[in-house]
Amino acid sequence: MRFSVVLFGPALLAVLAPCRALLGGDSACAASQAVRAEIAAIERTWNLDTDPAFRRRVEALRALVERAPTDVEAHIAYQDSATRGQRGLEAVREEYRKLHDTAPDSALYAFLYARLFPPNDAELIARDLTGNHPEFPWGHLLAASLEDRKGGRRDEAALRQHLARFQSLCPNSPASYGLVSTLSDPGLVQASARSLRALLEGDENLVQHYRTLWTLEFKSAPFTDYPKIRERVRRDLAHLMPLLAGDTDGIFLLLHGFDLLEDVEGRRRAEETILKARPGSFDAFRIVRQRFDRQNPWPKPGEPNQKRAAYYRTLSDASTEWTSRWRDYPEAWIGRLEVLLELDDVPDEDAIRVGEGLLAALRKRPIDVISCNLYPVQLRVGELWLSHGIRLQEVIRLADSSVTDYDEYLWTFARGTPEDFKEVLEDVRWSWQPLRVEASALLGRLDEARGILAEMEAATPASSEGAADRERLRRLLHAALIERARAGLFVADGRTTEALTTYRKASFLFPAELRDSPACAESVRRARLLFRRDRGNLDGFEAWLAKGETAVPEASASAGFEKRTRKLPEFELRSVDGKLWRLADLKQKRVFVNVWATWCGPCQSELPYIQRLYERLSKRRDVLFLTFNIDDNVGLVAPFLKREKYSFPVLFAKDYFTRLSGDDMSIPRNWIISKDGILELELRGFSSGESVETWTQRVGRLMEDKPVAD
Repeated sequence: MRFSVVLFGPALLAVLAPCRALLGGDSACAASQAVRAEIAAIERTWNLDTDPAFRRRVEALRALVERAPTDVEAHIAYQDSATRGQRGLEAVREEYRKLHDTAPDSALYAFLYARLFPPNDAELIARDLTGNHPEFPWGHLLAASLEDRKGGRRDEAALRQHLARFQSLCPNSPASYGLVSTLSDPGLVQASARSLRALLEGDENLVQHYRTLWTLEFKSAPFTDYPKIRERVRRDLAHLMPLLAGDTDGIFLLLHGFDLLEDVEGRRRAEETILKARPGSFDAFRIVRQRFDRQNPWPKPGEPNQKRAAYYRTLSDASTEWTSRWRDYPEAWIGRLEVLLELDDVPDEDAIRVGEGLLAALRKRPIDVISCNLYPVQLRVGELWLSHGIRLQEVIRLADSSVTDYDEYLWTFARGTPEDFKEVLEDVRWSWQPLRVEASALLGRLDEARGILAEMEAATPASSEGAADRERLRRLLHAALIERARAGLFVADGRTTEALTTYRKASFLFPAELRDSPACAESVRRARLLFRRDRGNLDGFEAWLAKGETAVPEASASAGFEKRTRKLPEFELRSVDGKLWRLADLKQKRVFVNVWATWCGPCQSELPYIQRLYERLSKRRDVLFLTFNIDDNVGLVAPFLKREKYSFPVLFAKDYFTRLSGDDMSIPRNWIISKDGILELELRGFSSGESVETWTQRVGRLMEDKPVAD
């Protein structure tokens, strides 16, 4: 289903025509109290969770823009609502292009048009705005936002200059303070916190900015002042709760405040308010799923099959209810899909119903699950159907549309150009190739299937000798996918023994620590299904599968770490307990550093491993163990550590990591640093292919004081 957005028409163009003189440098900085109050009322009344509410909210904001055609905040609110989740991006972009064409010299129209473009295109407009319209404040804010998105390549002096210019032109606008919170200038952050608090206390329509305020206050304060800040947050919450009564969107602000205060009971009460007020909303589903995950931890590698089976039985019961209550949300269907992919005796009609339900939900809310993940959720649907031998033509169609969807997503939302993401898109295409091969073969199109396999083989170098670690792993991935494609041909030809052997080979091409990767896990799943269909049960499957281990090398000695030779720059970082750390404190010891954040899902999965490694290494006098946290609001970290019972050292390193990481700010990461401050080994991402004990033992061996092998 495609959403249609009510677009600006001749009526608005007529309204704006006499206002063109106001659309340059003299455009208002901030909305009037009346406009802000109306925006707040619209956002409280029409929640975006349902299609009718989405349309009414967009219509109400469009009407507001017609009544306040030169109000920047009204336009921004309209744009953000109308394009949320890619629903109407192209249509809204086209409408603002037409508005821009009616007044090509308008700084306001240029700014609003630029907001709808990827960074590279928007940067050209921002440069023109700040050069030709230096008194137009929003051009400076756009330039600052684009500079910040450059990550480690950003010019902090230019960012600070644009923010200062915006604030001097618009002292009563809260729009710049979120960017200020990313700066490493304590004095400016502290002054901005004071200014923002004064602004919020004078305007009850700006309550959504309290989250930014709390971030600024924690970031600018010494550790010894954290109790005072938490008491201030407590008073803020007491002030906000009556204002936000009945505003379920605003309750998420309260949840954030309760997390800062370690108030578990307050958070529970706020969650119950959402569950009662909006039981069918995505917010309600998210709360229910989070509670399920807390009560039912994901099975860890090496745990007994009985425990894994019990987990999926519990997930099966829960996900059946989820897809009934939240059928329009892809995330609800994904839980059900996890179950069907794990079970061996799923009826074809269930596989069809769940696959169709998920794809229908994705058509309504595509952005909910699209990301730079190399294993699209559509691919999982294709794997489910293919393993049942159903919907084969649809599997091939999904392969074509999925690559196109990812291309559009990266171009629209990610930093960079299509060329920058060529490798990402190529890996997405490769992930679909085994499905194309098997589906084509099962449809009787053997020449087509063999041709796809031949293309895959021709595109893969015969040897990985001399390749960098990352490229070597990509080639292993491609090799595993080629073996899966071969197995698919054997399946279509009825050659079960050859298919089983080939799936097993694909399962063991990766080193042990990476065998939970989707490509390897799918090979094991297909082997298990085929084994059961061939022999009637799974007796002896694990022993048969283990024979594949002897055909491949042992787990890599590097545990997935890649070699680096980078000298760390100087730093001064505060720890969660208030201690000041400098680079000199790391010298003369071999150092392990983990980079993480409380909001990072893979980090949550990895941290139990990190805690165990810390316990293993903390007794060694020749080793130092640290973690770098990169949360925006450092006030969230201590409550998180207490709740999860983690005791490893934590340094607040958001600004340092941003400068160090360049364009790639992906986490989690693990670093091993030599005694003279050289980053020698780096592990990016987390793969739980091994038990906690096996992983910590092998990483522990890497901490021995010896040269890194070439």
